[in-house]
Amino acid sequence: MERARHVRARLDGHPWTPYLFAAPVGIYLLLFQFYPLVQQLYMSFTATDLLTPDINPFVGVENYAFLIEDGELWKVLWVTAIYTLACVIFAIGVGLGSALLLDSPFFGRGVARALVTIPWAAPRWQSPLSSPGFSIPNTASSTAS
Repeated sequence: MERARHVRARLDGHPWTPYLFAAPVGIYLLLFQFYPLVQQLYMSFTATDLLTPDINPFVGVENYAFLIEDGELWKVLWVTAIYTLACVIFAIGVGLGSALLLDSPFFGRGVARALVTIPWAAPRWQSPLSSPGFSIPNTASSTAS
């Protein structure tokens, strides 16, 4: 007990305490987000082939020049922009409509709110257990026959 108080007293108010708590997240971001991003940026300046990934000669901005000269890039960017805009508008519309509907007074509003909220709040590990092919009754009935 005394040791815990001593450690807490050393960390309490120390200027490095927030960085100590943020360090695991920072390490995760460096390893799994920043490093692959830098690696992909480097690979974009090489002529990497998936069949021979060890042989990747440096080509500079040749890949980017090819993309800009190709007419398909602008078509793909346009389709992506339209798709993104449509999905965002649709998602906001459905979410706002559902929220307004569940906010209005009607019989069974509490049950309806619970039915909407429970799947969102349920832990992710329960979804494989509740799928039709992986439930306990299905497993028991398939082994019994």
